[in-house]
Amino acid sequence: KELELIFKDIGNAPLLISDEMLAGSPYCGLVNRGIIANRLGELIPEAEVIIFLRGQADLIQSQYNELVKDGWFANDLDESFLNKPGDGFSYKDWVDGMRESNVQNRRFRPRGLFSTTHFNYSKLLSLYESRFSQVHVYLYEDFKENLNETLTSLEYILSAKIPRLPQDRNLRINPSLDETELRLRI
Repeated sequence: KELELIFKDIGNAPLLISDEMLAGSPYCGLVNRGIIANRLGELIPEAEVIIFLRGQADLIQSQYNELVKDGWFANDLDESFLNKPGDGFSYKDWVDGMRESNVQNRRFRPRGLFSTTHFNYSKLLSLYESRFSQVHVYLYEDFKENLNETLTSLEYILSAKIPRLPQDRNLRINPSLDETELRLRI
């Protein structure tokens, strides 16, 4: 409904929609991945889709760092951090557990909800390719290493000029913690 209202306002003007949730949330078991792709495909089937993928090992480390920084995870990064689809809370755990999600009770933790299915990029790509005729894939690592080349390629797709930041400007908005800082947070 929101997009329909936006289209009424902008008419045929280009529209850029960007949100990492378009790939589904690993914390929600990716249930929203198909819903989002289907709805967008029905509403704007002629849209061009641009997908940025990050190497799985780096993405897992990044997710781990974020959850430690936020106080939601206090264990080492090992195989218990990720679970296979279907792992997680039992029905009894759900019924008996507290409903609040906060740092004190940590009832909802990524060990129970973070799905490895999120890292199966071939399924994500197949999903979008089945609903849209033009799907462009970029790798986050290439973006970091070859910023200007990637931006030039995106300008061609978007038919728009993308402003460049000065070369000496630090793009790290969300800095990582080193091992010592992570230990202190844990």
